[in-house]
Amino acid sequence: MDKVANLIDGGFYLKRVYAVRPDVKWNCLDNVVHSMEQLVRGHLKKLSEIQQFRFHKSDDRGGNFMVEPNWYAQHYRSFYYDAYPLNKNTVKPISKERKDFKSSDTYEFRQNLFKELRKKRSFALRLGETKATQDYIWHLKPKSLKDLVNNKRTFSDFSDEDFLPSIRQKGVDMRLGLDMASIALKKQANIFVIVTGDADFVPAAKLVRREGCQVILDPMWQNVSDDLHEHIDGLYSSFKNPNSAK
Repeated sequence: MDKVANLIDGGFYLKRVYAVRPDVKWNCLDNVVHSMEQLVRGHLKKLSEIQQFRFHKSDDRGGNFMVEPNWYAQHYRSFYYDAYPLNKNTVKPISKERKDFKSSDTYEFRQNLFKELRKKRSFALRLGETKATQDYIWHLKPKSLKDLVNNKRTFSDFSDEDFLPSIRQKGVDMRLGLDMASIALKKQANIFVIVTGDADFVPAAKLVRREGCQVILDPMWQNVSDDLHEHIDGLYSSFKNPNSAK
């Protein structure tokens, strides 16, 4: 019987879920956690249907196969990859008002999300670190920078809203890759469902596929480059296409 590991890029998921699931309210903990469980169930059901179709076709040719009636039995574990939110005091770039990232709604939501996921059956958290540029934490938004370069605006026109904090996650992609390699080499699962929008997982995907595992990519209806198909065995989004006709 196939065993399925779901690997969810948390930062990507939280950006995309509100676009593909309008019913999920922003920063509503119950909505977000429930949607994640629905995503996992959707993939398990789809893979179970594929398995049953394949085995029944084989049985028609004289084979003797058993199909697990409980699709959830195929679930090895779901992994959620993210980083602790930034905990830093600074000042805003224009107004020079104090900015405490720890007091933000985002900080509180992420911390509560981590607590809730820890309680869920067969969910595992993999948390990296969040770093900010030491010398200067703020950078111009792309549109504001473009306006400046094209002489449409000057620095005197800018406000705090024209800036974003320079924040980067460390250790998240490494943890995802290590988990894929460890699970495949220990034969704990043979199907990996990866929910992400970038190609950072490709080196790990190459390794696990050489070990006989399958890699399914769920980009949550975000476009992916054509050459990425070379490194996956399937492309499937668990949620319905938000742009399809109702």
